[in-house]
Amino acid sequence: MMRWWRTTESQTLSIVAVMVGLAMALVPGTALAHSGPPPVPGTLWSTWNLDPIILLVLGIALWLYIRGVRAIWSRAGRGQGIRSWQVAAGLGGYLTIAIALVSPLDPLGHALFSAHMGQHVLLIMVAPLLLILADVSATSIWGLPKEWRTRIPEFWRQAGVAREIWGQMSRPLIALALHSLVLWVWHVPAFYDAAVRNEFVHGLEHLTMFGTAVLFWWVVLQRGRQAALNYGIGLLMVFGLVLQKTMLGALIAFSPNPLYGEYATSTIAWGLTPIEDQQLAGAVLMGPGGFIYLIVGVVLFAGWFKAIERSVERNESLANPTLATERGTNHRTEESV
Repeated sequence: MMRWWRTTESQTLSIVAVMVGLAMALVPGTALAHSGPPPVPGTLWSTWNLDPIILLVLGIALWLYIRGVRAIWSRAGRGQGIRSWQVAAGLGGYLTIAIALVSPLDPLGHALFSAHMGQHVLLIMVAPLLLILADVSATSIWGLPKEWRTRIPEFWRQAGVAREIWGQMSRPLIALALHSLVLWVWHVPAFYDAAVRNEFVHGLEHLTMFGTAVLFWWVVLQRGRQAALNYGIGLLMVFGLVLQKTMLGALIAFSPNPLYGEYATSTIAWGLTPIEDQQLAGAVLMGPGGFIYLIVGVVLFAGWFKAIERSVERNESLANPTLATERGTNHRTEESV
């Protein structure tokens, strides 16, 4: 990425910008998402959510992202500044949000708890992870007019209160606690049923889940000077959240009684009893969701191990310069072979 974007201030502001921008789609947009009775199999594919607010916000976000990619590659060369796999991840992140909010999966969540849980998996596990891996917020700012873009770092440096709030929220323990709290609170039956009944509350549910997930993944994947420490902290955060999701999924899946009254009759048309639908929802949370965290955990562990190995080699080299020279010679020999 271009040099000024390496600053912490610009990176954090870009994350805040993504959260605010998607809030515009998640809260007022989903307020218009569901109308009429829950869908049945015969009407499902006619229930696309074509809410103009969601389509407009996602369209602008995607346009800025593609424009930013073109601007960066025109300066640095294709695949430089932002890699091709990151572009694929960014496009995949926006596609995931569209599937969650625009496709028939959104209204289906009014009929089936398991579908609503699948929507949550996309919004808190898949989309935020892809967007953070893609560095989509930083790239999108390169799609803004130059005069706007150049003012952003200075604006963030002057935002004292916002910077302080972000600094506290982005502490690993607080980010983990906020995301865990949001997940547990919204699955309390009273709050969950309120979200299904009231579309503004439903949008607020999605916003807080997505927003804290973006925060969580950003903290997990950020890099600093103490690479080994950051890998270890990220791994512990992922492990802590996996425990939370496993406990929540187990409570839902193995409950002997239906927990959510809003699905008391809507599941019948889909050939499921409310308790079967609930068991499936718990399995969705523990299964695909747990697999995603497992993959991230393995990658973080491998990175942690390599960072520790490099740190040990560096310390040994400082203590024994001759050993460092020999290693450098061996390394060059291996490369030539």
